[in-house]
Amino acid sequence: MVEVRNEQRRKRIMEATVRIIGREGPGSVTHRAVAAEAGVPLAATTYYFASKEALFNEALTLSVWSDLAELEVLARSMAQSPASVEAFAQSIAVFLAAQLRRRRATIVAQYELVLEAARHTSMRAAARASTDAYVRLCELMLEKIGSADPMGDAHLLVALMDGLLLDQLSATKSQFDVDALAQQLRRFIAGLLLAPI
Repeated sequence: MVEVRNEQRRKRIMEATVRIIGREGPGSVTHRAVAAEAGVPLAATTYYFASKEALFNEALTLSVWSDLAELEVLARSMAQSPASVEAFAQSIAVFLAAQLRRRRATIVAQYELVLEAARHTSMRAAARASTDAYVRLCELMLEKIGSADPMGDAHLLVALMDGLLLDQLSATKSQFDVDALAQQLRRFIAGLLLAPI
């Protein structure tokens, strides 16, 4: 029971870190600020995370769990149904719109943490692991719809998804038109499926 409580406290600390980064940026993260946000004693943050980089590493991993879980559901549903570019594009559009609507601050935190990884080599493994997880899931879906280069195409699709989200985060009206987005994604994915030159 103590182990469960300890794991719950550790998760609260990571969630608090993600909230602070999404709201105020990584420069606002201190052990004291995280402890206050998580409602735990200051000693708990230093017990679980000796450095800010360690806290950032875990926060990055946590921040991608739920959207990876949603992508896994999407990949499973595609595996069980007839594959089509239209269905795939529509599913990705719905996924991106839902991410932006429900998890905006978390998405901001994810990108902030990836930028931190560019400055701190100790964080790069966590940043790469999260990107690689997205790529693997997209690779499975692209393979299902007939990509000649599922891994290469998955890298391009993930880069496009990142770009679309980043664009919306800074837009005056940050909300996707799902149907318009699905149409753009259909054209992009259909282009990927053309025979290699």
